[in-house]
Amino acid sequence: MELQTFLIITLIFITLSIVAVSVYIILILREFKSTVQKVNGVLSVTETLSTKLANTSITFGNIVNAVMGAVKTVKTIRSIADFGDEENKDAKSKR
Repeated sequence: MELQTFLIITLIFITLSIVAVSVYIILILREFKSTVQKVNGVLSVTETLSTKLANTSITFGNIVNAVMGAVKTVKTIRSIADFGDEENKDAKSKR
């Protein structure tokens, strides 16, 4: 009878241990789920920020290209104007 009592107590102890470990695993999985949700939120914000940064970068590049085009246009106009001034100076000096 003592052996049977010992086995019943051991079985109860093992069962309680399995239940405790199962509850602990469930709690860990819940914490892991909330952590994954937080990371997902951070990734969403990061994606939004990177998209906005990329759009800003593209816009800035377009502005720089426009300014460079304007500078080239001004240089071309100046060179044409300088060429016209040189022709006027040559014509005046020949008179």
